[in-house]
Amino acid sequence: MSIKNLFILTLFIISFVSVNSALAKEDSTLVYLYERALKYDAEYLQALSEHAASRETTHQAWSRFLPQVSIGASHTHTLRETLRSESLFYRLGLDSFRSKSRNISMSQSIFKVEDIHQLSLAKLEKKRADVALLISKSELISRLLDRYFGTLGAEDAVSLAEKEVAAIKGQLENEKARFQSQLGRKAEYLDVLSQYSLAESNLLLAFNQRDDAIEFLEETSGFVPAKFKGLNELNIEVEHIFDEKHWEQLALEFNLDLQQERINVEIAKKEVQKEGSTSLPKVEFVASRSVSDEAETDIGGGRKLDTEIAEIRFEMPLFQGGYAVSRVRELKRLHQAARDKLLATKRRVLRDTRVAHREMASSINRIEALEQAVSAQALVVTTLRAGFPRLYTSVEVVEAERDYFSAFRDLTEARYDYVLSMIKLKRTAGSLSDEDIKVVDTWLN
Repeated sequence: MSIKNLFILTLFIISFVSVNSALAKEDSTLVYLYERALKYDAEYLQALSEHAASRETTHQAWSRFLPQVSIGASHTHTLRETLRSESLFYRLGLDSFRSKSRNISMSQSIFKVEDIHQLSLAKLEKKRADVALLISKSELISRLLDRYFGTLGAEDAVSLAEKEVAAIKGQLENEKARFQSQLGRKAEYLDVLSQYSLAESNLLLAFNQRDDAIEFLEETSGFVPAKFKGLNELNIEVEHIFDEKHWEQLALEFNLDLQQERINVEIAKKEVQKEGSTSLPKVEFVASRSVSDEAETDIGGGRKLDTEIAEIRFEMPLFQGGYAVSRVRELKRLHQAARDKLLATKRRVLRDTRVAHREMASSINRIEALEQAVSAQALVVTTLRAGFPRLYTSVEVVEAERDYFSAFRDLTEARYDYVLSMIKLKRTAGSLSDEDIKVVDTWLN
């Protein structure tokens, strides 16, 4: 192989490896998973379809103000039998004749208050559909982050379980050697052996839980990265966490569930107005033209007719059996029910906001406490290992190691809980957006 070809081949390999590394790095980002979820998650795709369908209601409402045009045609063959006749123009027996007609008609509403209310309803329903889509998107963000950090937690659980098994296995080998050399007691050896068996079963459980978490994530994004990015050390600035009243004010103004219920109240009120307008006068312009050909019959020759009609119709319902009055009463009660639901939603949102804020605040305190616990427990493990077997038994060392891994696992979960509680609080306050995905992605390495 010439030097030139070798140089070209080397450049190609370097480029190929670089491109694959860049793609793998991009595939492992949270932003990439979110972009995949927007095109894959079934619940969000359903919301997109429903939102697209809701846009048709406005077109349907506007169609009531436009002319309604129709055409028609008929071809008739009549077979008639005359059994008795007192007229000289009719003959007894069978006869037949044909006729054809063509027509076109147009109607245009001039005054109909019901159509005006229907247009307002259509605009409100479109507005409600827009909010429903935003709710579905915020749910997708929460669902994706919850399942992503659930998978990270499951990965951490497997890693910690493997380290715990390895640590206890080392202690088990030491205790076994001491027991065989008659320096250790059988009870201590069996105790460490049981701890080792328990750690192995916990490792198997961690593997199963990790597989379940990965399947949940794949259900949302349709993709699972080959390697997950872990969470960096969080630089939590407590002074930037506003007080509870601040978040309550944000929730009352921007919470999407509240916005949707406010629109539902407006729609219920407009339904009352629409139904009340059905008893008002309606004015309509109608024009039509028809052409018909009639064949010759026994009493005369055939004829051709060209008829044009233009009219203005006025209609005003006077009595409908009490239906209209009953329907208005029903809709007024439904309007009150919508207002009651709005009040219930407002109270629930305020409660959820307070709960989410407290969860975030408690997660910050828990992280600080667990960081100290992990440091202290690590020191305990180091001390007990240094004093084994002169001062401490294998059982004491194993229990200290298990306490250390348990504290470390709790610390990892607390850091994940902090991120998820922040997302929950922002969602309750109505401020959760695509930018939060990018922010959380910067916390991963």
